[in-house]
Formats: sequence, C-alpha cells, structure tokens
Amino acid sequence: MFLSALLVSLFTFVQFNCENLFDCQHDSLKNDVEFLPDGSYHWTPFRYWRKLNRVGQTIVSCGERNGEVETLAEQDCSISEEAVANWHLPDMVALCEVENDSVMRDLTKRSLLRTARYEYVVTHSPDERGIDVALMYSPFSFRLINSRAVRIAPIRGMSPTRDLLYASGLIISGDTLHVIVAHLPSRRGGEQHSRPFRRVVAEKICAIADSVRAVSADAKIIVAGDFNDYTTSESVRMVCSTGFTDVSAKAVGQNGARATY
Repeated sequence: MFLSALLVSLFTFVQFNCENLFDCQHDSLKNDVEFLPDGSYHWTPFRYWRKLNRVGQTIVSCGERNGEVETLAEQDCSISEEAVANWHLPDMVALCEVENDSVMRDLTKRSLLRTARYEYVVTHSPDERGIDVALMYSPFSFRLINSRAVRIAPIRGMSPTRDLLYASGLIISGDTLHVIVAHLPSRRGGEQHSRPFRRVVAEKICAIADSVRAVSADAKIIVAGDFNDYTTSESVRMVCSTGFTDVSAKAVGQNGARATY
C-alpha cells in the first residue's frame, strides 16, 4: 500500500530548450528564412524530422535511467513505438524555441512520441524570429484547467520578445499545479545593455505568481524555461525573492559553467 501511494505521488517535470525547432515552411510575418530549404541552414524536411525525433529521444531518456529506451537514446538510434509505449515518460515538459503550433502537432502526433498521447499548449508570440514556448503534458497525470499567454510590453530599446505561458491543472494527488514557462531575452548587445529587458520579464513572472497566491496562498507554482542568466543574476534573484527556490542553483555545466535555465 505504501509503495502504491508513493508511485501515485511521483510527477516528473522536465524543461528543455529545443534550440531552433523550426518547420520548413515560410511565415511571411516572421524572420524564419534561415530555416527554409534554400536558407543558410538548408533546413530540409529530412533534417526537420530528424530533429523532431531527436527531441523525442531526449524526452524519452528523461524517464527511468535503465532499460531499452535509454540504451537506444544513448546510441542515437531510432526508438520503437513499443519501447515508448512501455516506458514511464515525463508527465510534463516545458519547451523553449519551438516555432509554432504545427511543430508541436508534429512532435506530439507524428514523431516517435505519438504513442505517448501528449497534449500541449503553445504561445503565439511577437518574437521577430517567430520562436515560442510550449507546455507538453500527459492527460493521464495532468488535467488542464486553464492556460493563457501573457504578453510582455517592450521597454525602450527592447525588441518584441516571447510571451510567458501560464497554465494550471489538476495532478494525480488532487492538487492544483500552476506552471509559468518563460524564455527571457538573450544577452545580445551585452549583458548590461540587455539586463533591463530580462528584468521586465522577471517582474511579470512575479506579478503572475502574486496573482495566483492572492487566490491560494499555498499554491504550488513552477517557473521553468530559459532565463539567459546566471543564478546570481538580477532576474533570477528577483524571482527567487518572491518565494521560489532555484533548483538549479548548484548546477554545473559540462565545461564548468554555472548557469540557470
């Protein structure tokens, strides 16, 4: 009985930056020409589908750390539908740098993840390159109640940036989980020049969290995404000062860099 209760209480949350998950179709309203077949990256359908399945492999490998699926993922081989179907996949995945709804539909309905039956919500941001954030979730362990995109009003010198994605829903324990997915502005132009842009987004994250807590003081809230900052940077410290714990504060990159994503 204790073991059963423990297994029911487990909820796996993953955050992943897809690094330019673009389709091969031109959006006339966005600067996506680099990711077209005749663009600088020569982004062909073959390369697009290979990337989709590699993203899927990465998500699958975030399951239990043993067995057939991990071995296949480590060897960069294809993963069978049977392997995916019999594997305990993450319950929820926050994704950065996805181009649009079409990409998310291909990832969840047509890639090797199709048997997992993931659902998703995605933003439609004014970002000049057309990249968005998304939240992918298992309908068997998370029942979506509400989701919305939160637009960031640019300040002087700031380009239009990615919307924040807010979602709430019920998990297996019966608790309500609130998730904020963010992709803060890059350090283009230098850290000092771009710091106010990330501060604006961090302030909006704090405002959303405050609104949730005003209704439920003990609300369970996760903020995930790419902060483009270090754990000691202003944006991260601002969010943490409102009651959040930086779970990646002691994370060390492969080359020794300390960063928060």
